[in-house]
This record gives sequence, structure tokens and C-alpha cells, in this order.
Amino acid sequence: MTQLWGGKTIFAVKSTTGLCWATFVAAGIVKMDFKRFLKYSFLGGIIWSGSLVAMGYFYGYLWRSMKQYISWIGWIIFGITAISFAIITLYKNREAKKLLREEKKYS
Repeated sequence: MTQLWGGKTIFAVKSTTGLCWATFVAAGIVKMDFKRFLKYSFLGGIIWSGSLVAMGYFYGYLWRSMKQYISWIGWIIFGITAISFAIITLYKNREAKKLLREEKKYS
């Protein structure tokens, strides 16, 4: 059954984005046939690349109207990243101090 779905899975994942690396590792773990892996990976890559080229060709004219918003989106993403980093750092520091206090209490 693994042989039946392996190629379809590689094709589907390669046609999208995000989970390629995990799927490729899994294909190696189950020792998928390398020729079959290359075939479906290549076909999925063509679909993915072709869709990006088509989107760029047909929707490229929207760049002028979107250009003014892109700079704001960059700043928003930067702000969210900076705030998230600060919150995570403060949380980890607080938890580390709490662990050290508990460790001193029991030793």
C-alpha cells in the first residue's frame, strides 16, 4: 500500500509549499524507490513553478496598486516579530529563574 500512495504524496507535497523537507525525509526513511521519487518530485516541481509563473504573468499588473501596502506589511511583520521575540525571551527567563529557585529549594 505504501508504494501506491508514495508517488502521489510526493507529487502533492512538491506541488505545494511548506512540508517538502519532512516528506522527503519520510520518503528516505521508508526507502522509497529513488527513480519513482525523482519522477514525482520533478512533476510536482513543474506544477508548482508553472503556477507561480502563471500567477506572476496574469497578476503582475497588480504590483502598482499593491506597492503602497507592501511596505506597511513589512513593518507590521517586523513589529510582530520583535514583540514576539521579546515576549518569548521574557517568558523563558522567568521560567528559568523559577526552575532555579525550585532547584535551590530542594537541594
